[in-house]
Amino acid sequence: MACLMLAAGCSKPPPGPARFSVSGKIMFDGQPVPRGTIAFEPDTQAGNSGPGGYGTIMDGVFATHPRMGAVAGPQIVRIAGFDGKATAEMIDGKPLFPEYNTKAEVPEKQVAIDFEVPRAPAKKPKTAGPPGKPKQ
Repeated sequence: MACLMLAAGCSKPPPGPARFSVSGKIMFDGQPVPRGTIAFEPDTQAGNSGPGGYGTIMDGVFATHPRMGAVAGPQIVRIAGFDGKATAEMIDGKPLFPEYNTKAEVPEKQVAIDFEVPRAPAKKPKTAGPPGKPKQ
């Protein structure tokens, strides 16, 4: 009987606002992101609040961790992607891109949202000297 009561207590949702599972695909340069992390932070400037949600990216697919889903409403989404080739210093491999930040809306239900991380725009080459007439 005590085991049943203990098991029932473990199945209660955590205290605080309701969290919703978020899953989806993460692509970069037309390819699935091999490894990485994704974080959902309530966008306070858009009037949202509450705890953040977190997930792991594996072979281009992510899902928030159990009990670590996102609260409903506007979110700031932070994505870190890695090449998946582990080294002694970096278990997920080398970064594929600088941390990518975007926004998303999480409804009050389980949802799938896909993200395409854009390739950074090419930087214009610097010219020597100030702009103006070329030297003769």
